[in-house]
Amino acid sequence: MLVYSSLQLTTATNNLLLQSTMPIMTLVMPAVIFRERVALLHFACAGLSILGVAWFMTKGQLANLRLEALNTGDLLALAAVFLYAAYATSLRKAPQLHHLSLLVVLFAAGIVSLAIPYALHLLLEGPSALSLTSASALVFIGIFPSLVSYALFNRAVALIGSMRAGIYMNLPAVFGVLMAVPLLGERFEQYHVLGSLIIIASILLSRKVKK
Repeated sequence: MLVYSSLQLTTATNNLLLQSTMPIMTLVMPAVIFRERVALLHFACAGLSILGVAWFMTKGQLANLRLEALNTGDLLALAAVFLYAAYATSLRKAPQLHHLSLLVVLFAAGIVSLAIPYALHLLLEGPSALSLTSASALVFIGIFPSLVSYALFNRAVALIGSMRAGIYMNLPAVFGVLMAVPLLGERFEQYHVLGSLIIIASILLSRKVKK
């Protein structure tokens, strides 16, 4: 919810750059909370991943990168990154349930927590008209970026830990480019290739860190 709200108040550039700090967050938080040792190579990989995202955003012209002054939307984006990193870190303390059962519990908690702001929205703004396009988008978001992605992420954290899983969090930038070419008719440029290679290289390097 915070990410979608932040996009209404800040630029997509600011939002994407702030979200790219997720790998750093997932490294720092376990180190602070659980005193877990973090390899310097992990930090290097996280920094390299951010560089790949910045390369996308500037079309290969890093000197043109400008992060505008932080506004309310930026603070919401940072809060979303912090909470998601906290969520990934706390998964190690989750009850010993089947991963699908855990997902049901988490989604139930999410529905309850979102019911309050949704009720306030209905009270203040009234129900919104829902077009077929909007309904289709909501169904897609509810199934794939929410249900399926959380199920896979939870399982990944259980198998490799939040630190290793966090390094993968900038892959959506790569997938977004690959999907935009056939679906939106965008051109695949040279800076897309190099940005993708930088992000993928950060992931491959992170696998060199001993468990």
